Amino acid sequence: MVGATVGTLEVSEVAVGRVTPGMVFIDDLRTSVARCGPKGFEVTEAFLERVRNFGPGILQERVRVSGAAKQGS
Repeated sequence: MVGATVGTLEVSEVAVGRVTPGMVFIDDLRTSVARCGPKGFEVTEAFLERVRNFGPGILQERVRVSGAAKQGS
């Protein structure tokens, strides 16, 4: 995980497979054919179930998020 603090907002870059509920996308999450999650979207359990159906490739993609889980969580 790569992280930076912007003002009071902590931004981290994580693999989609490591995104957890409550994280917010800083950028759009896209596949080659669709936008899976828009910028500003707060991740939910339902979203995580849905994104797993896209296949293992998307789980390796990296996305910038805020509200990243604390180390050791």
